Amino acid sequence: MNQAANSYLNNLRGAQMQEAYQTRNQPLNELNALMSGSQATIPQFQAFQGSPVQASNIAQYISDNYRNQSQQAANTNAGIFGLAGGLTKLGIGMM
Repeated sequence: MNQAANSYLNNLRGAQMQEAYQTRNQPLNELNALMSGSQATIPQFQAFQGSPVQASNIAQYISDNYRNQSQQAANTNAGIFGLAGGLTKLGIGMM
């Protein structure tokens, strides 16, 4: 995931630099065209190509959350009833 983000940011930075260079060079191109009598060159930008993003698997997230909550409840119940059973045995043993 980090590689995809880094690649995206590198491509974005490259596009920003290309645009900055072309913005800087455009007045020079126009001045050169006026002095030489030729046509000015127009900067050509590459079209943006976004990378595909995988959709979230919501059903899996819900299932995992339910499973975790059920396991947590089972652990809590085992602790409570285990403690209650121990106290009951202790109470019976004292009688």
